[in-house]
Amino acid sequence: MTSQTKKILLFGATGKWPSSSAKAFLSSFVRVTGYIGGSVLNRLLEHEKASTFSITVPVRSSEKAKMLESKFEVQAEIASLSDHEKLESLASNADIVIHTVRAAPGTYYWYTALTAVLMRR
Repeated sequence: MTSQTKKILLFGATGKWPSSSAKAFLSSFVRVTGYIGGSVLNRLLEHEKASTFSITVPVRSSEKAKMLESKFEVQAEIASLSDHEKLESLASNADIVIHTVRAAPGTYYWYTALTAVLMRR
């Protein structure tokens, strides 16, 4: 990884890709969820500077981790929104944090923790 590489942490990326994308078939086949995050990941992967991105995606299952790593060449970390220490570590090591997960009851504390990590920069 060069000094020009941007480390991107993307929450909610195990999603369906837009139907215009070739990846839409794959996402339908493996039955993943989360449309917005999948669309963001697709745009990052197709960006003209994609080769300068190091993308990390937290996921809740090893199946999704394997799919993302093998088909889309991103680093997947198994974690849930309740894994505070792991997620805080991932966020503190990222240059860019993109969060597309909806706020659900019981997860609001994570948003406060994420904000605190980003404010320390």
